Amino acid sequence: MIDPSFLDAVRLPSTVLIALDNSTFHFAVQPWHYLLRMTHILSTAAFFGGIVLFDLRLIGVRSAAKLKAFSADIMPWLYTIFGIAMVSGVLLFLYDPVSVGSRTYFVPKIILIGLGLVNAALYNRFAYAHALTLEVGTPSSAKFAGVLSIAFWAGVVAFSAMNIEGVPTAVHNHLHANPATFHMHIGGHGDPAKTAAVIHDALAVSKMPLVTPATSGPAAAVELASAQLDQLIGARGRANAIDVTAIHSHVLDDQPRNCLPMRHAYDGVRS
Repeated sequence: MIDPSFLDAVRLPSTVLIALDNSTFHFAVQPWHYLLRMTHILSTAAFFGGIVLFDLRLIGVRSAAKLKAFSADIMPWLYTIFGIAMVSGVLLFLYDPVSVGSRTYFVPKIILIGLGLVNAALYNRFAYAHALTLEVGTPSSAKFAGVLSIAFWAGVVAFSAMNIEGVPTAVHNHLHANPATFHMHIGGHGDPAKTAAVIHDALAVSKMPLVTPATSGPAAAVELASAQLDQLIGARGRANAIDVTAIHSHVLDDQPRNCLPMRHAYDGVRS
């Protein structure tokens, strides 16, 4: 897998992705989003299979088949399927540009799509007509274009696979306390005041107390090896304070991504 730092220079700016985000379009597409995704997957798979067959013919595999007749049969289907894959892909991007566009291999995938199209355009402009005139075999230029085409489109499929998200674990338990205490992370972008207001209203509906009740007497003793933790961490804990940082990711795959710092107190059972 490519070092993610190598790809930082080609990442889309977050300001651009946020500007492209449109909640109206997102919620309009949401009911049939699964159909759009299915259409994109099927059309991409069909296009990749068809273009590989065509490129193998250019390279010389099954050279007994006449290139002109083979092209006449397969090219109209490839154009149509590619159009469907492109339109559905753009719609999926606009459905959630922040999530899709921030993935590590999104821009490299787009670059390879561009290279595949440039390769096809150059071949059609300078070598395709000559290749059609041959009764047997294909010229070296066609074979070279075929090899490049397979490499580019195989790379597109590979980057698409590496961009697939894993299983989110937004609700989880860090301390394994008894009784169990679970943490839920809430993410969003936009106006912070509006986001806070929406979260406040949701918590109010859940009947969750929004004010910490006053406690009487000293805090309950915590059965933790605080001295050993202090030695390992290199800092002394304080009761009801935030001292320990755990860097983690909420997605269970190995795709490079930003990790989130979570801070917990270990000497006062507070997080």
